[in-house]
Amino acid sequence: MSKKLNAGAMHEPFLLRLTLVFVDSSVLHGADKMTVAYATLGPALSPGWVTSEKRIWGKYGLDVELVYLGGGARVVPALLGGVNTSQVLLEKNRDMFIRFLKGYLEGIRFMIGNKEESLKAFTKYLKNSDPAVNNFLYDDITTRVEKDLRPNPESVRLMLDLIALDHPQAQRVSDKDFWDLSLLDEIQRSGFVQRLYRK
Repeated sequence: MSKKLNAGAMHEPFLLRLTLVFVDSSVLHGADKMTVAYATLGPALSPGWVTSEKRIWGKYGLDVELVYLGGGARVVPALLGGVNTSQVLLEKNRDMFIRFLKGYLEGIRFMIGNKEESLKAFTKYLKNSDPAVNNFLYDDITTRVEKDLRPNPESVRLMLDLIALDHPQAQRVSDKDFWDLSLLDEIQRSGFVQRLYRK
């Protein structure tokens, strides 16, 4: 039986950029199975593509499948209708989400340091074989991506204001309604990110 975790939809910060995460409690080949669905093909999602293609999540005992929903407009009503991260779900699966985030953080590190390998993922997921376009997108996102995944409150508010143009109820949503930084805080305290960039 699968459970649903809403992680929001935003700019660079992963926790708000991935739209829906379905957590399957089953174990496949010794790895916890997760299916991550996303609604847009923006380059801000590229660390996830690279992490998946390089099988980095596997190092953390996870079998992660990325699924493209095809159209962000479909998920906006769900976001505004109250589908949100369940604290119970988070605490029950806390170790798995920690491992998921660690894999994603390592994917960011790999992407920043391995352009040619990362561009293969851009080509695949964007379905664009134009090297000039993919190079531009790569150079753009690697200068903006947050290495520690910390969301920028101003960027979150801007996106909510843009959503409010079509969905006025977004004005009532706080910029902190769709994230829980306790996982990132725990990872930060462990020194994990610092060790990644010392390699």
